[in-house]
Amino acid sequence: MIEGTDISFWQGIVNFVKMKLGAAFVIIRAGSCNSVTGALYWDYCVATNAEGAEEADLSKGFYWYYREFGIEHAKKQARFFWDAIREWTIEEGLFCDVEVYDAQLKNVLAFMVELQRVSCLPDEKLGIYSRALLWNSLAGDNSPFKRFLCWVARYHATVDHPWNSWPAGHMQPWDEYDYWQWSADGNNRGAEFGVDSDDIDLNRKRMKDGIPIAFPHLFRVTVPVGDLVEVAYE
Repeated sequence: MIEGTDISFWQGIVNFVKMKLGAAFVIIRAGSCNSVTGALYWDYCVATNAEGAEEADLSKGFYWYYREFGIEHAKKQARFFWDAIREWTIEEGLFCDVEVYDAQLKNVLAFMVELQRVSCLPDEKLGIYSRALLWNSLAGDNSPFKRFLCWVARYHATVDHPWNSWPAGHMQPWDEYDYWQWSADGNNRGAEFGVDSDDIDLNRKRMKDGIPIAFPHLFRVTVPVGDLVEVAYE
């Protein structure tokens, strides 16, 4: 496994040179929307964090905290996400962070399809983050998500796989995870990874035959706002 972190404005000022001593990658929060009004916003540290990671040559990806306001708003969230990070290299991928129990799978899928349309990234550079109990409880068909990356949250320091010893922790419909968030609040390891906060989210990227599953390619894609890009799906 490869160890990495994920961060947002909650981590405060980040020393990415120090972070790179213990982390092979970082996934940066790009933004979200207001839980009451649906107003979209960027994480105010996204540009600073992306620039810092790039200057330190630390492999990075980005995530968007999804909220449920219907299918058209889901597409709008995806476009706003892409606008926040479109100028940065994307080594690890882009993730939709689903942590709300009212999320509708058909709308989350619309988010993913729209994100793929505007970014032109392949399935292997796009993913879902969630906890298994939450994700598996959402109504609808989850089979279309299998083509994307799976980033699962399960906080357990003594197992070597997030689904070990707990079948309910298996996120459907994936056969395997790609990223595993295994430690978060309360770990008191922030300083170790160069952040202001006491705690930091720690992640592991699954390996196969010594090679990371996620594509190692570098992507820097610039698509003018408003351009229509057709994406074919098998």
